Amino acid sequence: MKSVLLIGLGNVAVGYDAADASSAKVLSHARAFSRHPAFRLAGGVDPDAGCRRRFETGYGVPSYTDIDTAMRELSPDVVVVATPTALHLQTVTAVLAAGRPQAMLCEKPLAYDLAEARQIVAACARQNCALFVNFFRQAEPGVAEIRARLADGRIGRPLKGVVWYSKGMFNSGVHFLSLLQNLLGEVREVRLIDAGRLWHGTDPEPDVNIAFAAGRVVFLAAREEDFFHNAVELIAPNGRLRYEAGGARIVWQGVEEDARFKGYTRLCEAGETIAADFDRIQWYVADQLAAAIEGRAAQLCSGTEALRTQEVLAIIKEKS
Repeated sequence: MKSVLLIGLGNVAVGYDAADASSAKVLSHARAFSRHPAFRLAGGVDPDAGCRRRFETGYGVPSYTDIDTAMRELSPDVVVVATPTALHLQTVTAVLAAGRPQAMLCEKPLAYDLAEARQIVAACARQNCALFVNFFRQAEPGVAEIRARLADGRIGRPLKGVVWYSKGMFNSGVHFLSLLQNLLGEVREVRLIDAGRLWHGTDPEPDVNIAFAAGRVVFLAAREEDFFHNAVELIAPNGRLRYEAGGARIVWQGVEEDARFKGYTRLCEAGETIAADFDRIQWYVADQLAAAIEGRAAQLCSGTEALRTQEVLAIIKEKS
């Protein structure tokens, strides 16, 4: 059983499922690592007293105001970096200066700056600390089924598609960029359609046309202040895949003969729902991390893979 230290005790670490009285949801790192049999939640770090109090009350383990003390007293096997993105490099540097964790799980994106992202990957490699980035959709069973269907041809290639994202390319759009790199292969071309605006004055929201190895997808920015909208539509030679509500609903429509117009085919009106389990999304991340640590095949974004996503982000930012 591997001990886990959480650094940063905000929403993704603790808060997203804190109000779930049924305890059925697993949307935070704290709940995931406290429940998974391969891990033991050892403690947390946060400068905010309220965050520490909520964490300690909910999980009965200690929390600290500083990384050095937590690393020294707990000697964790796994460290989860859930601090704000701008602090990721500082956090990773402090962790590696204070101890020798076997693995680190960092929130997305690695950084806002490509040079900082490269420093994080290099620092973990130097200390033989396996680095993973929490693009959680890659670990979810519905995405595993999509991946399998693409591999065996049940979903044909090449594909064309549209991604709707909101709340910025670095904050939100990056989830779908990483997911599509995982499903469709490496990015071969990035074309700017419209520079758009800066969400909260810092995060670009461009419309971009991106060519992957197995298809081309247009990313379009929606206005988060109107309503939050994250969705993907992929058109294959043999049907349509709809990845809706951020991935909580997945529908595949194959093709059939058009009963009205002879010689034409159409999408089947009755789509097939592909089972997804977004209510336990962070449990699947913990499960895949356990597999990776044990040397088994795992669907989890590595630091190297995340760096390739970061390089595309840098291109998009430069073009915007």
